[in-house]
Amino acid sequence: MGAGAARRYLADQERALLDATARLRDGDRSAVRTSRVAVRRARSTLRTFRACFPSGPARQLDAALVAHARRLGTVRDLQVLDDVFVTGVAGEISDALSGWIHDRLGAELEAAWHDASAAVAAADDGELRSRFSAVLEATAPGDVRMRKRARAAARRAAKRLAGACGDPDALHDARKAAKRARYAAEVTGKVGQAARQQHVQRVLGTHHDLTVAARWLAAAPVEPAARPEALRLVGRLEVAATDCLGGLA
Repeated sequence: MGAGAARRYLADQERALLDATARLRDGDRSAVRTSRVAVRRARSTLRTFRACFPSGPARQLDAALVAHARRLGTVRDLQVLDDVFVTGVAGEISDALSGWIHDRLGAELEAAWHDASAAVAAADDGELRSRFSAVLEATAPGDVRMRKRARAAARRAAKRLAGACGDPDALHDARKAAKRARYAAEVTGKVGQAARQQHVQRVLGTHHDLTVAARWLAAAPVEPAARPEALRLVGRLEVAATDCLGGLA
């Protein structure tokens, strides 16, 4: 398997990213997630299969991708928080606390969306296109050990997970490593390996989302009357985060 597979995968992410950007400019908030996923896939491909791409243009493309993702980071974080509180704990809290959380997150999300929309509108799509073109149109290298690199990504993911020992930040790092291993498996056509890494990614993603939600609520300026219930919910979120790790067994 040659470098062409990595280049085709990267080209797919370019199309997905530019399409998502157009949707963002039309006010489609669901495109935030699509855009961020395309960025992650592209950056992971540039990193795992770096020998397939010219180093200078690849670094410039990576920097442009980081800048794009940052424009949407706060919005996406708040969208995930909203999902946890709306779907993850629906029916488990009083209307008063639920309403407070909804109003608080809603206000934060509106402000973040306003800033992100302005940033996306002001950004130059031509830069992203030119950065992708500089990478994709460069002369392809010779033989690249694609599957060896994908296996190395899988080993790194397994090592990160084994060494996490329940620490939330270390588990988040393990999640990111699982994503890179998954994308590498997709590039090399290893469907089973990609599915296994996706499972790890999803479990660790649930753990991370619940942990972040607990931290957010613990620090939120909840009204004094609702504070005891909020703290009980923080405890339930922390327990749920720990319990979900059983899905890795």
